Amino acid sequence: MTEAAIPGQRALGSGLDVLPETVLAVFNGIPGLVGYWDRECRNVLANDAYLEWFGKTPAEVRGRHAREVVGQELFERNRSRMERALAGEEQVFDRAITDASGRQRWTQTSYIPDARGGEVQGFFVLVTDITARVVASRAARRTVDQHRALARSLPSGFVLVFDESLRYSLADGVELSAFGVSRRALEGRTLHEAVPPHLVAEVEPHYRTALAGGTTSWERQVGSRVFRLTAGPVLDDDDEVIAGMVTALDVTEDRMQEKAWRALAATARDVARNASTAVVAEDVTTSLADIFDVPTAVVVRFTGPHTATVVAMTPKSDSQTFPQRTFDIDEQTAAGRVLATGRVATVHYDAQADGVAGRLLHHGHRSGAAVPVRSGSELWGAVCVASRHEDGIDRRLVDRLGTFAELVELSVASSRSLDALEREAHTDALTGLPNRRAFDERLAREVEISGHDTRPLAVAIMDVDHFKSVNDAHGHPVGDTVLADLAARVSTISRDHDLVARVGGEEFGWIMPGTTGEQAVEAAERLRADVSRRPFGDVGFLTVSIGVCALADAGGPEDLVTRADEALYAAKRGGRDQVRRADPPSASSS
Repeated sequence: MTEAAIPGQRALGSGLDVLPETVLAVFNGIPGLVGYWDRECRNVLANDAYLEWFGKTPAEVRGRHAREVVGQELFERNRSRMERALAGEEQVFDRAITDASGRQRWTQTSYIPDARGGEVQGFFVLVTDITARVVASRAARRTVDQHRALARSLPSGFVLVFDESLRYSLADGVELSAFGVSRRALEGRTLHEAVPPHLVAEVEPHYRTALAGGTTSWERQVGSRVFRLTAGPVLDDDDEVIAGMVTALDVTEDRMQEKAWRALAATARDVARNASTAVVAEDVTTSLADIFDVPTAVVVRFTGPHTATVVAMTPKSDSQTFPQRTFDIDEQTAAGRVLATGRVATVHYDAQADGVAGRLLHHGHRSGAAVPVRSGSELWGAVCVASRHEDGIDRRLVDRLGTFAELVELSVASSRSLDALEREAHTDALTGLPNRRAFDERLAREVEISGHDTRPLAVAIMDVDHFKSVNDAHGHPVGDTVLADLAARVSTISRDHDLVARVGGEEFGWIMPGTTGEQAVEAAERLRADVSRRPFGDVGFLTVSIGVCALADAGGPEDLVTRADEALYAAKRGGRDQVRRADPPSASSS
């Protein structure tokens, strides 16, 4: 883990250079300390809570090595975990640390690797303050009466106290029943007498650790709820172990928040990389169904006074509820109420429901919620969920829906901005490649550079053979898919410092700096062979013709392209599926 100066803004990819405030806004909406560190352990982003905890300003954190931000001692304590996170292993651990005011706090920390393309680019840090939980556990080291008071004060947990024979002297708390046991069934009885054998096998090692003076924690899922159990010793005034104690707390909300944070972070990365609204919407629906255990999540776009179009839906196969992508809605549905009022809406489906609401009811849904998605002052659509339970929609779920809806809003705004700038941009919307304008500007620069240092330069112009027949037989959308596929193949074979652009309908240009004519022909042959041996989906096998010209054989940028184009048409006339190089100018013409 070096401390080499690496530009932190690159750690999440070039998308952060476009919308860094997008990711930071999401980080600031997450309760807890959130940061991102690149593979060199330098900070890329840290939310306001992170800065406040360590008493730093953004300038004192951004781009700084972790050692400078958290201090030498804490860095060394966490170093091995950071290295494992950068190796792709997620790390979750509890730790006591001191905040900027000098107070000792207890935290639960997660290091989550950011892996893309098979390579870890950095890692996210999520720190949750669990001081209250730790203090509550330590307070339990008192008498049984005090422990009982503690147990009854826990809003969502219970406390067990047991002696060296594993006999319970205390079993109290509102959540005992969640485990299928009661105070009467446990107190005065041993673990082996009161608990089923499969649970004895799970918990006895933890009990023994507590009686030996150690502390151990584990989690257990009970239905849809998650409990964190901590076993530790009960000490007398001389710090001798006199009993063991288990404290159980419902951490379902914590785990749900953690899952929500991860999903928000992943979706925010897509937004920052200018992913399409459809991709972002699919991320959102998949995340909502997973986090809140709802059977249906939908992002819809309003297309008229009483109509909407499904942008993304989970599950994707729910065609019985939404038989068509565009459908009529009314105020019986949560989305319909959003369309009518522009505000958050919740509904319950009753026997009188018809239309979409009736179909939802027929397929077992009993309640629903929707929050608006806006684009500027316009009501663009809604993020919606449906539950199979009458009380399946609560305020916390609706609040979180709003956070996911904000990401959809950012994606819509970004997409619209990009569309508005497309005419002036340097990117072809279909293939994602540079367009003709970018090609011409880059070629002019490369020709000028080659003139200064006599570096070789070559250009290839290519197109798909018989492309018109593809459009005629399969339609233009399929033809567009073929062009996008070809763009991906050329980009894969080209080098990082090359430029591949879409310069016409089915025509592509390839600028190869530092490349002689012979080398350019070899590269073009590799591409031609790759195209011809792999089918283009249902269209099948296609071929390309390629014309190549070296700068040494041309008089300037325009002549270079013209001669490469002439070589392309010579390849067409020669039977297609071949590479032709422009002939060097004759001595008489020079």
